[in-house]
Amino acid sequence: MKNKFVLFLIFSIFILQFVSAVEFDMKTEYSQGESIIAEISGNFLERLSESDVSFYRGHVKIPMLYDFTKIENKYYLYVSLLGKAPANYSVVIENTKYMKGTEKVEQDLIKNFSISEEIADFSLDKGFVFVEKDFSIEVQDLQESLIKINMKSPDEPDLTFLESLSSEEPKTSIELDSGEIKKMYFDLQSFTGSGMHLIELSTENSKYEIPIYIVKGVVEENEIKQEKSFKFEPSELNFSMPTNSKTSRIIYLYNNGNLDLEDISFSISNDLDFYISYSVEEIKELFSEESRKITLDFVSNEAKIIQGTLKAKTEGLETDLDIYVNFLEDYVEEEVQEVQDPSKIKTCEELLGIFCEDNKECSNETQYAKDGNCCLGICQEPEKSNSGKIIGWIIVILIVAVLIWFFKSKAKIKNKPDLMKQAKSKR
Repeated sequence: MKNKFVLFLIFSIFILQFVSAVEFDMKTEYSQGESIIAEISGNFLERLSESDVSFYRGHVKIPMLYDFTKIENKYYLYVSLLGKAPANYSVVIENTKYMKGTEKVEQDLIKNFSISEEIADFSLDKGFVFVEKDFSIEVQDLQESLIKINMKSPDEPDLTFLESLSSEEPKTSIELDSGEIKKMYFDLQSFTGSGMHLIELSTENSKYEIPIYIVKGVVEENEIKQEKSFKFEPSELNFSMPTNSKTSRIIYLYNNGNLDLEDISFSISNDLDFYISYSVEEIKELFSEESRKITLDFVSNEAKIIQGTLKAKTEGLETDLDIYVNFLEDYVEEEVQEVQDPSKIKTCEELLGIFCEDNKECSNETQYAKDGNCCLGICQEPEKSNSGKIIGWIIVILIVAVLIWFFKSKAKIKNKPDLMKQAKSKR
């Protein structure tokens, strides 16, 4: 019995190595133009990020319009298949580290899928929503005829939406003509409390289940200070470039207030006018928390230093981007670091992270958030030596080895012949 117990103990330790570890929940076939909403869960040792996600058609890496985030203990992936031809594809999440039983695994997660000849009824502009204020979902009719999209929520039976901000009639369905795009506006006060909710949008042939995570409880409108504000990101450009050349820089104009802005115009200093052109002359509308990408093209023909400002202006509000450029002969231009879109940078709360005190350190990676460096793990005391744990495991292994040796030795003694009895019998 003791032998069996020891073998069972050893078997139990190693059987955990083969437990399934990661769930990657998505379909294997999609229609043309359909939106992918995938769910990934597992005991990951390092947080997955949007930059880890890649897409392939066959063995060729291709660009895709997608979004990726973590909500509570799961990851969600949204992918737009608009414009993608029927073929075999795959999504790869690179260099993941996770636990598989007691084993630490480091490998790529790969999910294969195909796009069929069929065309989806409609597409979405997002596959999940993480909000603390009213939001909208944009839908487009992909068919050659009128379609009707129905909306319902399993946990919010009375949920409705508005077809436009000016409309007053609440709806549970929306009609679109062929190719038409409409927004469905949702009021946060329609949801009962914070946390995870689910919205289902469907036609006869297509259905999406969209997770909605509400960060905070409903806030009364009169409790929010109405404020107009916008800024350039970055707030300054300061670099060098070779003479007789062209180069570009990406900037963003970000509405960081809680009011929408209209009729934003741009102007540039006279000293810069000959050397710089920009991709946007005017912005008709810039919603709260929205940003607009602007490309600045620089041209140099002589060695000199230029400086000035690019100004954005709307009614009662303006902001400046300071520009300093040094045109140098025989200058070798350095690699330009990409500027993050400020509208996509989240708060630490939205990242589901925490801020660590000065005397503690983060157990996982830290990420830049709107309100500071955010810990994506837990805050803990500085890690002490692992020598105690190592000694403990060595003792366990030695005990198991001694037990095995003891039972083997006992079995040998039991089977050994009795020499004294053999000697007496000979007399």
